[in-house]
Amino acid sequence: MLRLRHACQPSPVAAPAFPRRRTSSFRVVSAALAAPRDPSSSLQLATAKLPAMADKALFARTLFNWSASITQNGRNMPLSLPLRVDRNDAADELAGVTMSLLRVLGEAGSAPVSVADLVLSIEEDLSAANGVLMVRLFEGEGAAAARAPGAKVPSEARERIEKVLLPSLPDVDVIMTTMKHAIGVAAQVSLGQR
Repeated sequence: MLRLRHACQPSPVAAPAFPRRRTSSFRVVSAALAAPRDPSSSLQLATAKLPAMADKALFARTLFNWSASITQNGRNMPLSLPLRVDRNDAADELAGVTMSLLRVLGEAGSAPVSVADLVLSIEEDLSAANGVLMVRLFEGEGAAAARAPGAKVPSEARERIEKVLLPSLPDVDVIMTTMKHAIGVAAQVSLGQR
C-alpha cells in the first residue's frame, strides 16, 4: 500500500499521464549535483513507502520522466519560475532527482541560479521492505540573494525554509499536488500494473 505524507496544502491540479513504455534510456545533459546534502538542513515535504515487490529502478525512471516533463504537459503551466531537473547521480538512477526552481539574480542576461531544490531520493529503511521515497526541500545557492534586503531571517536552515522560502514559492504547491498522483503511477508501473 502506498502511503504519502504531504506537508504542503496545495490547491487541486490535474496530474500528468505517463506513457506505457516499460523500457527507456535517458541521456543526462546537465551536470549532476556535486555532493550529497545533509537532510538536517532541509524541510521534509513527503514520504512514501515503496511496495515490497516494486522494481526500484523502474520506479525511479518513472519519477524522473514525470519530473522532466512536468512543465510540458500543459496541466501545470505556467510555473512562476523556470525548472531544471537533474539526476542526483548520472551513474545511479536510484540516487534520485533534483528539481531546481531557478531565478536570474543580478544583471539581465546572467545565468539563472537555483533558489530552491526539491530532492526526491529512494532511501533504505528497516521498517519498509523495499525502501522509502523521501521528498525534501533545500535552499538553493541563490536563496539568500533572492530574499528582500533587510528581511528578518531565522538562522536555522529548516526554519528559514519553512518560514521564508516556502511561502515565497507557489510552484512547490503545484509540484507537490501533481506528485502524489505521479508517485502512485510510478508504483503501479514498477509493479507491472500499467
